[in-house]
Amino acid sequence: MNMSSIAVGIIAQAMQTAPVTEAAGPWWRESWALWGIALLTLAVPTFVARLIAGGLRATDMWGRIAAVLVALTAGLVICRLGWPPRLGIDLKGGLILVYEVAAGRQAQTRVDDAVAGIERILASQDGGEATLERKGAGRVAVRLAGK
Repeated sequence: MNMSSIAVGIIAQAMQTAPVTEAAGPWWRESWALWGIALLTLAVPTFVARLIAGGLRATDMWGRIAAVLVALTAGLVICRLGWPPRLGIDLKGGLILVYEVAAGRQAQTRVDDAVAGIERILASQDGGEATLERKGAGRVAVRLAGK
């Protein structure tokens, strides 16, 4: 069996499997629909506020009326289309713990423990003189003087 027949077999097998389709959400979750909804949420209440201000003969008040109507409309749209919101871990009441190990501190602790162990061994030796000297960067020199 040569490589080209293996490749043809793999391609044929891949073509026989059903294509994977993404789960389609509601139409209003599409990006074009979200942009349209956002635009309408701002434009329609502003236009209605102009009409109300003109009807009340208080044309200088249309901005305030528009702010109230836009906020009301945005709240209604969010409640209708996007409620309940997806809450993050902080709003759900959960907790994320991140543990980090300081490798430099851990290495220094190990060196200190090893040095303390060597010092105990040297102190327990009878009749021999030994010195322990730290050289830095985790290095230790032990000199033994015997009979």
